[in-house]
Amino acid sequence: MCNLITEGTKFGCGHYIITRKVSKIDCNSRRCVHSANHRKPCHDCCCEKFMGPDREEHVTAVIADKYCDHCAYWYQNKGRRHYSTLRLLTKHSSDVVTDLARKDTQRGVAAYKSNWLP
Repeated sequence: MCNLITEGTKFGCGHYIITRKVSKIDCNSRRCVHSANHRKPCHDCCCEKFMGPDREEHVTAVIADKYCDHCAYWYQNKGRRHYSTLRLLTKHSSDVVTDLARKDTQRGVAAYKSNWLP
């Protein structure tokens, strides 16, 4: 599994976003699609298709007062409004599922008793 050396930006949410791929470290495996030793053409390609974790991450900028694009939605206005609605829907759904499971269990116990007990 090949690895990368990258440069990127660190945000206030803690995420590291790659801005530039500096170089690739080749694993020299015939079973890794990204390696120079991978067979071409590979007819039966059940080889590694993903890169390994970054070998080195060079932080070129730190933006402590902002969130990355993925987190900005959730920690700012829009996501917070949707989260409260989603939480209410999830709570209602889980209550319904719990009630259905309880009824199924009661039916199962009743069926068991009627079939096996004299």
